[in-house]
Amino acid sequence: MFSTNFFNYKTLLILLIAFLLSCKKEKAKSYVNEDKHLDSISYFLQKGNSNYTSGRFDSAFFYDKKLFKYANSKNDLKNQANSLFNIGFYFDETKKNPDSALYYYSRSIHYWKKLKDSLEVTDILRNMAIIQKNRNDYYGAKEILTEALKNLPYKGNHRNTEAVIYDQLGNNNKRLFNYADAIAYHKKAIKTTESEIARMSYKNNLAMTLFESNDFKGAIKILNTLVTDSIKKIKPTFYARVLHNLEYAKWKNDNSEKPENFFKALKIRNSKNDLEGLIASHTDLAEYLLKDRPNISKKHIDTVIRLSKKIKRPQAELDALELLMQLEPTNIAIRNRFILIKDSLYRVELNVKTQFAKLVYDDQLKNEAIQQLELETLKKNNEIKEQQLQKVIFIILSIFLLITAITMYFLVKERNKKQQLQAIFATERRLSKKIHDELANEVYGVMNNIQFEKSQKKEKLLDRLELIYNKTRDISKSYNKDISELHFTRQLKDLLGEYQNHTTSIVVKGLDKKLFIQFPSHKKETLFLVLQEIMINMKKHSKAQLVLISFTKTSKEIIINYKDNGMGVNLEKQQKNGIENMETRIHDIKGRFIFVSEPGKGVKITISVPH
Repeated sequence: MFSTNFFNYKTLLILLIAFLLSCKKEKAKSYVNEDKHLDSISYFLQKGNSNYTSGRFDSAFFYDKKLFKYANSKNDLKNQANSLFNIGFYFDETKKNPDSALYYYSRSIHYWKKLKDSLEVTDILRNMAIIQKNRNDYYGAKEILTEALKNLPYKGNHRNTEAVIYDQLGNNNKRLFNYADAIAYHKKAIKTTESEIARMSYKNNLAMTLFESNDFKGAIKILNTLVTDSIKKIKPTFYARVLHNLEYAKWKNDNSEKPENFFKALKIRNSKNDLEGLIASHTDLAEYLLKDRPNISKKHIDTVIRLSKKIKRPQAELDALELLMQLEPTNIAIRNRFILIKDSLYRVELNVKTQFAKLVYDDQLKNEAIQQLELETLKKNNEIKEQQLQKVIFIILSIFLLITAITMYFLVKERNKKQQLQAIFATERRLSKKIHDELANEVYGVMNNIQFEKSQKKEKLLDRLELIYNKTRDISKSYNKDISELHFTRQLKDLLGEYQNHTTSIVVKGLDKKLFIQFPSHKKETLFLVLQEIMINMKKHSKAQLVLISFTKTSKEIIINYKDNGMGVNLEKQQKNGIENMETRIHDIKGRFIFVSEPGKGVKITISVPH
């Protein structure tokens, strides 16, 4: 038995060791594969970068294509994105092929978006915008820059990139003659950037926008602040541009400047082989010398034409030909060349807009197809999980509904009990209030008449008792009397007259039949009860000898003023239940109740009720 158990343990141990060795082998194999992948990526990257640095651009392009092909086979998104950008940059800077550059830039953006690297997306969009601007598609460039601004991550962390976009938007708006927008964007760029060198460049661009909007003095003011010896040492080409722009603006402003600084800027540009700057210098010198020294002006024009062909800038040649036509207005060949280039640029501009729109559309279709495929795959994977969850959800839902139904049954049952009790309590309170307000006050009125009117007629007393009986009957049937059906004015007069005797005189003014026409019944009843309460309180507490009650009707309300010369009330010591009860009644019918009294000075009450 012992040997059998030992054999089993030994066998299990061997199997376990074999399993661990197998796992280790697989893990080592995966490391080898990963190392091989990293080595291949590093090789292609190193080759591409070294060839580009040494100026072998075609070789760099070859290795960038190899890198993309390999990264694509491994689904390496980052290196797919990088290689496509490098290929786009090759066509953009080396081959001067903007169509191919835009195509590869656009494909690179697709992968950067998958990686959710919005900063890279923003940088590539800026390159695309520059291509569109150089091809005179300023509207297209604006659209790309606007998208770049939207893609830019939290702007506080990328202020320099944000400033560059603002400056580019300013340049494009200037080309579209939207000078107000251009100036606003240049100022945003100046305010946003954290680079002093960049800020100076943006100020120069702002100055040139002011210049083109004919604000020469504004341009001169800014450019004067930029012509410094320090910037001449740090960035001589920028210094030459600012110096040239300053002299050109001064000349346009008063036509009195000499061309020394033009030639000074030209000399710096020649020394730095700044071809773009040289075109600007020769073009403006040709314009400056056009009238006074036409032969020299023509030499500058010929230089512009030669340079524009060298760097493929047809717009610069077009500007030069426009000046040349002023020197040789009868030269048909020059005019035909001008028309040919202008038409060609127009066709290119139209073609650029169409090609770019197609590129955007095709890229959108491709992205939508990829997203659709991903959605379908995700949908299939989710269907299996949904089927597995359906039974569990059904059971849980059934239990939940059962518990909910049971809970609702008991809640409704309990709520109904509460509502029944509340209804009973409300009915009891209402009946109790009616008995107090109506019967008690009426009985007290009868008692008062019997006490002070010794010659009270039996018939009148019976009428009063019959009224009390009728009210009792109405309360027992839970109905309120319809005061609107009674002669309300007569009833009020009778009520107030009941409290007049040989010790108390009551004077009533303004109580006529028209006073309460179309006055709501519930408001009549409330006024009746409140006045009854006032008169009872007067008789019980005031000992007044004279009571004045006046009724007034305005366009909006009925006003009742009560005044007596009784003992008055100390409101701080007196219980306020009766007063508060009357005030509540009046407030319930949207009226106002004002009670004023001091000991020894009687009582004043004002009631106003809207009709």
